[in-house]
Amino acid sequence: MAGQRFEGRNIEEALEAAASAFGVEAYQIDYHIVVEKRGFLGGIKRMVIEASPNLSKEAPVPKNLAMGEPAQQRSSGPRARSGPRQGGGREGREGRGGGREGGGRGRRSPRDDDFGNRVDAPRRSAPVPFDEIVPEQGEQSDAEKKIARWCTELFDHANLELEVRTRESAEQIDVLVYGTDGELMVDRGGELLDSLQVLANKALVGDLTEKKIEFDCRDFKGTRANQIAEEAVAAARKVLAEKREILLPAMTPIERRLVHVAVQDLGGVTTVSRGDGFFKRVAIIPDEAKSATDDDDAP
Repeated sequence: MAGQRFEGRNIEEALEAAASAFGVEAYQIDYHIVVEKRGFLGGIKRMVIEASPNLSKEAPVPKNLAMGEPAQQRSSGPRARSGPRQGGGREGREGRGGGREGGGRGRRSPRDDDFGNRVDAPRRSAPVPFDEIVPEQGEQSDAEKKIARWCTELFDHANLELEVRTRESAEQIDVLVYGTDGELMVDRGGELLDSLQVLANKALVGDLTEKKIEFDCRDFKGTRANQIAEEAVAAARKVLAEKREILLPAMTPIERRLVHVAVQDLGGVTTVSRGDGFFKRVAIIPDEAKSATDDDDAP
């Protein structure tokens, strides 16, 4: 489902933001969860959804009325867990490279939210069988060795089946991640991969190296960059043909930068970032319609 992105501290706030933007009721929103940020102790800190209006949806009938129950009998207490997760922790592992016993990671059961929408477990990419070949590690600098050791210890503490290979250039140190849990790295638009990269650069750059550290897994970065660039160029050509502005969905700073670079050599159009916060939207504008706008994202 293609749509616009909205965020809030919880799903209700994000839906209300979408409903206000589209001028409809919250129950008339189709959506799926894009980002679900949690705090250190597990509470949700930020929810990002991709949403679009669906005017054909009817107002949901409250469950207590549908079941013939008096409203006062509805339970307002927390839902009981269906049971403990099975197979978690290190006890379910058979050593590095081994499988997990007892069913692996638990998943939430589907449910309906207060607006009648079906809320499933977080969307996951289709599992990719681990049949990739892990290359031999070439000669490493001292900085590469320390970065690789830092990553390996982090993965071990996180109970992730992953291996690291590094390579260094004049500009940066690339960290390539391989393993059966690579699926988790590229899931949800590469959220975990991006988070790991931010963490490594904060913790290690300036201490172990002065070079930027760049993470990748299963060529996710290259595939994502190509996809965003292709979509940006297609949108820019539509702007040129129709002589009207197109506003792209909300994106991260890295994604917006890819759009700016992809479009800058086409001629006849200009890109401008709009909005506040981490997620902003890129407007592709015909040159004749461009207004003077500062844009920190543009190259």
